[in-house]
Amino acid sequence: RRVKVPRRYYTLEVSRSGYRQVSQRDVQFAFTADQFVNGKHLLEVEMERCGAELSFDVVDSWGKPLEGVALAVDGAPVLDGRCGVETGVEEVSVVATKEGYVQLTPVATRMSGRDTRVRVALGSYRLHAAVVDADGKPVNECDVDVYLNDQCMQRLGRFRRNVFVAPSLEKFAFRASLEGWHTAEENVDARLIAQHSSRTQAFTSVKFGAAFASNERTYSQRMYLADRSRLPENYPRQSPRETACRRLKCWDEMRAFFAWRLNTDLVPQATPEVGRHGAVVLVVEKDAPVAPEVTSVEEDAPEKTARFHVVNVRTNNALPDAQLVVDGSRQAQGIVASSSDSVEVRCELEGYVQLGETTHSLDTGTNADMAAFALDSVELRMRPRDVRLCIIGEDEAPVEGVSVVLTPGDISVTHDSVLVLSGEVYKVTCATPGWVCGSDTLEVSTEAFRASEAVLVRELRVERARVAVDVEVIDVATGEMIPDVSVTIGGVAIEHGSLPYDATQGDQSIEVAFAEESWIVLRPITVNLEDTTSIRVECRRCSCIVSVVEQYTSKTLESARVTCGDVEYEAGSVFEVKPGSYPLSITLEGAETIQEYTLDASPEAFSSLEDDQPMILTVEMRATHSLLDLRVEDENGQLLDDATIFLDGEAHTPGLVRKPFADDDEKTFSVYASKPGYAFAGPSSFSVSRAKIGMTRQLVVRMRPALVRCTVVDEDGSALDAVVRLTPPSGPEVNDVVDVDTVYKVDCTLRKYHRSGIRCDYGTVSREGDAFCIQFTDADFMRSSAPLEVEVTM
Repeated sequence: RRVKVPRRYYTLEVSRSGYRQVSQRDVQFAFTADQFVNGKHLLEVEMERCGAELSFDVVDSWGKPLEGVALAVDGAPVLDGRCGVETGVEEVSVVATKEGYVQLTPVATRMSGRDTRVRVALGSYRLHAAVVDADGKPVNECDVDVYLNDQCMQRLGRFRRNVFVAPSLEKFAFRASLEGWHTAEENVDARLIAQHSSRTQAFTSVKFGAAFASNERTYSQRMYLADRSRLPENYPRQSPRETACRRLKCWDEMRAFFAWRLNTDLVPQATPEVGRHGAVVLVVEKDAPVAPEVTSVEEDAPEKTARFHVVNVRTNNALPDAQLVVDGSRQAQGIVASSSDSVEVRCELEGYVQLGETTHSLDTGTNADMAAFALDSVELRMRPRDVRLCIIGEDEAPVEGVSVVLTPGDISVTHDSVLVLSGEVYKVTCATPGWVCGSDTLEVSTEAFRASEAVLVRELRVERARVAVDVEVIDVATGEMIPDVSVTIGGVAIEHGSLPYDATQGDQSIEVAFAEESWIVLRPITVNLEDTTSIRVECRRCSCIVSVVEQYTSKTLESARVTCGDVEYEAGSVFEVKPGSYPLSITLEGAETIQEYTLDASPEAFSSLEDDQPMILTVEMRATHSLLDLRVEDENGQLLDDATIFLDGEAHTPGLVRKPFADDDEKTFSVYASKPGYAFAGPSSFSVSRAKIGMTRQLVVRMRPALVRCTVVDEDGSALDAVVRLTPPSGPEVNDVVDVDTVYKVDCTLRKYHRSGIRCDYGTVSREGDAFCIQFTDADFMRSSAPLEVEVTM
C-alpha cells in the first residue's frame, strides 16, 4: 500500500478468508520519508487460522467499561481482547471473571457471521448490614452472618461490619444473633436491593438506615467506639487531641488545631466506590423472660456427652453441611453422647479433609446436663482439598498458555490454577497442541492434605512435542548428497531427525549451514511441514565470473583486476564466494568504471541459471586520461622542437602529454602554438574521446614563417633605393622576419627624403607622434604563404 507523506497516522488491517490478524492490530503507524529511501517499506503481520473472530465489550452493571476482567472462551483464556473460533462452531461459552464481580450476561453465545462482537456485562453487588431495635436505635453488638441454603457464606462481625460482596445472583439470608434478643433473619436478592452507587445512598433509601449513613462530622466520635464501654456515659465525644486543645485558652493554638484537623487523614477522604450498593437493616427484639424448661430424665440416657461442631481451619467459618461419623455411625453436628470415656469422631464433607486427632474424650454429666446444658464444645477442623497446579517446562520455568486436562472429571487446568480435587489419582493429558506431559498421572493423597493447612502445590511437567523430519541436501550439478551440513527450520536446528512442534506449523524458513561457505540454497526457501515431512533441498556452488570490457568498443580488458570482498581475482576468471552481496572494485591503469557494481550472490540470481553455469557480471570501463603526442611542424614538415604549444591556455613542449577527462565522454581542447619568427597556422581546436583506453592520439600543430618584404617608393610610385628598418620594443632591428603580436617602429632614411606614410594590406598600421608603427597577427599570415608587402612612401 502506498502511503502519502507528510506524516499521518494509520492503522493496519489485514484480512483473508480463514485467517485473522494477530499482530500489528490497533497500532498507530506514522511513516517518515527515510523509510522509503529504497522504494518500499515492509510491515510484517502475523496471521492465525480461524473460522471467525470474537471481540468483546466488557462493561459493568452501569454500562461503563470495566478493566482487569479475565475472559475465557470454551475454557481457553483470551489474552488480547480477541480470539479466533474454528470453522463450523455455532455456539461458544464465554466466561468472565473478576474478583468481587458476577457475570450478568449468559455464558452461551451464538456466532453471527465471521466477526462477532460480544457484550459481556459484570456486576458487583455490595450489601451493607445494620441492626436496629423496634424503635430504630442501633444495636451494634449483634453478630451478623450471611447464609446460602443453611451454609454460612461470611461473618460480617459486630461494630464495623464488613461489606458482603455477593458471589452469585442467588438469594442470601442475613441473620442477626445476640444473647437475649430474638434472632432476626432477612432474605434478600442482591440485584433487587443493590441499586445505589454508594453506601450512603443505600442506607438513606431504607427505613432506619439514615443513622448508618456516613457523616464526616461524627468521625471523631466513632474513632474510640471500642473504648466507649469503659468510659463514663457523659464523657465528651471528642478525640484526646481535641480535648487538649479545648482546654488551652490560646486562640492561636485552637485555630492551629482546626487547620491540622482539616488536613490530616483523620478526616475521611472521598474514595471512589465501585459496583452497586444496597442496605439491609435487621430489626431485632428482646426476648421475654421465661422459666427454665424442665426436661424429663430417662434412666437409660448416656452419662457422658460433648458438643461437636466443624469449622474451616483457614477462615474459622462454620461448615454446617459437614457430617459426623461417631464410632462408624453418621449423625449431624451437635451433641454426641456415649457411655465410653472417648469416642472416634470423624467429619466428612465433599472437597474437605479432616485435620487433627479423631479420638476425643467426653465429660461426665447428668441426663439433664446432656439434654439442656451440654456446653462443652469440641471443634473439629477441616481444610479444603485445594491444590495449586504449576505447569513447569524443560527449563524449570513456568509455562503460560498450556492447558492440561485431568480425568476423571475432564478438569481443564492452566499454570497456577487452584482447584479442589476430591480424588487421589488423576490421569493427565495435555490439551494444547505442540506440548506433551512428562508424567501420565497426578497423585494427591489424603495424607498430603493432612500434613499442612496451606494449599497443596503440585508440579506438572510439560515439554515441547517433536515431529520427525527427513531432509536431503542435494548438489543440483551432480545429484549427490552434500556432506557435513546442518539444517535449521524456522530458526530451530534439526536434532536426531526431529523438530519441535512449533517449528512445523505454517510456512517456515529453511537454512542450511555448509562446511564450505561457497554453497547456496536454491530451493525451497520456505517449507510447510504440515503437508509433508520429507524435504529435498537443492543447492549449488556460488561460482562467478566478472568480465571487464571497454564501454564504447566492448573490447575485453584482460589486464584488469577484480576485488570482491577482500580477495583479488583476474578479470574473466571463475571464482567462488559466500552467498551475499559484495561491492566490486576494478583496477586498471588509466581506466575507471562507469558506475558502482555489486555482485549479488543470492538464490534468486542463481535459480535462473543452468545447474553448472556460473553467474557472469559484465563491468564497463572507460578512460580516465587522454594521451596526446604533441608535434609542431612548418609547411615543409620540418619539426619545430623549440616551439611552445598551449592546450586550453596551458603551455606544453612537444612530446607526450596526459590530460584528464571531465565527466563528459568527449573533451575538446583549444590549441595554440608560438615560436619567434613563426605564425600559428592551426588547428585551433582538437577533440578526443574515451573510446579507447590507453590509446595515444597525435596532435600536429602547423606554423609558417612570419615573412615580410619592405619596399620604398616616392610619391609617384617609383622605387627608391633605401633600406627599411623594423625596430621592436626590445631586441635587434629586423627587416624580413617578424614576430606576431609585436609592435614595430618603421624607420627608413634617404638623403633629401622623409617618410610620408606606410601601406600594408594585412598588418595594422598606427602612428605614435612622428613615428609610424606596424603590428602583425597570426591571422595576417594565414591568408597567404607569401611574404607580406610593406610599402613605405617617402
